[in-house]
Amino acid sequence: MGKVIMFANQKGGVGKTSSCIEIGYILMQQGNRVLLIDLDAQCNLTDSLGIEHEADGRDTVFDCVMENRTFKECVKPCREKLDVLPGSRMMLSQYFVGNGDIRRLKKAVEKIQEEGSYDYILIDVGPEGGNLMTMALMASDYVIAVATPAKLAYSGIIQMIADIKEGQENYKGFDVKPLGILINAGRKTNVGFLNRERYAELTEFFAAPFTTEIKNSCVMDECKEFGVPLSEYRPGNIIVSEYEDIVSEIRDRIGA
Repeated sequence: MGKVIMFANQKGGVGKTSSCIEIGYILMQQGNRVLLIDLDAQCNLTDSLGIEHEADGRDTVFDCVMENRTFKECVKPCREKLDVLPGSRMMLSQYFVGNGDIRRLKKAVEKIQEEGSYDYILIDVGPEGGNLMTMALMASDYVIAVATPAKLAYSGIIQMIADIKEGQENYKGFDVKPLGILINAGRKTNVGFLNRERYAELTEFFAAPFTTEIKNSCVMDECKEFGVPLSEYRPGNIIVSEYEDIVSEIRDRIGA
C-alpha cells in the first residue's frame, strides 16, 4: 500500500509546493508510481505543472472529495508514472464544517490506495488551518513541515503541532506521524541560526529537521513559469542534488 505524505505549514511562502513537486518527481525518477494531490485553494501545484483546472471544482480534488465524480474521472496524467489530482478554488474549510467532513479526504485516499496503483501519494496543503488541515492530517501517514528559518514559519509549525494533538484527542484513526522539518531558503544569519535551534528543539513534539537544507534560487520561479519540475528543467542543478538527499532521508526515516 502506498505511503501518504503531506507537506504543510500554517505559514505561506515557505516552499511547500515546490518541495512536494520536486520530491514527487524524484520518487518517480526512481521508478515509483506517484500521485500529487493539490489541496490548496490557490491551486499553485496544479498551476506550477501547467495543468488546467475548473474554478467551480468540476473534475478536481473538490469533486473527488465530495464524491461528485470518481477519482479516475478527476485525475490528470502528468508524466509516465506521475499523476496529479488538480486543485480547486472551492477547497476551503468553509465547505467542510462537520465532523463527518473531516474523513472525506481519508475515504477518497483509501479508495485510491485500494487500487494499489501508487507507491507514494503526496499532498500539498495551503496555509489555511481549520478543518481542511485536519482533513489532510487525517488522510496522511506522515507529515513533513516545510519552513524557512524564520519566526513566522516556526509559529506555523507550532500551530500545526497543536492541530495534530487536537486530532489525536478527538478522532479515531488519526495516526499521522511527523517525518521531519524541511528547511528552505536557509540563509546563514543570526536569526536563521536562532530558528534552526528552535526547530531542533521541536523533536520532543514533532521530528528532527532533515540534514540537508534547500538553497534559495530564482531558478525555482523559472520552473513554475514553464510548468516543469526543476529536476526536468535543470537536472544538474545543485538544488536537485539537495532534494535527492532529502528523498533518501525520507525513505530512511520511513523505513526506520
